[in-house]
Amino acid sequence: MAYIEDILMEEEKRFLQAKAAYEADLAVYPKGSIVWKKIGGRKYPYLVYRLEGKVKTEYISEENLAELEKQITLRRQAKASLKDINENLKIVQRALRHKST
Repeated sequence: MAYIEDILMEEEKRFLQAKAAYEADLAVYPKGSIVWKKIGGRKYPYLVYRLEGKVKTEYISEENLAELEKQITLRRQAKASLKDINENLKIVQRALRHKST
């Protein structure tokens, strides 16, 4: 049984490291979504996000649009992966607690 506990402890360590890495990624990538506003017959891209409970919008220049879209996609992927990591970490920690009692 000690073998199983060792494996669970290794998994917990791996999940904690992955969690820290995804949280670091989330801190770097911008929050929000890209919306298009029509002004004077032309469409302009804006980044929309929340800051301190208020909705903020920032104009995005055309040359920065592709990079920002990529970063927002990466943030969403990291957020989804972090959710999976947290769920798996909870299961492993529950198993370790159950094993020690």
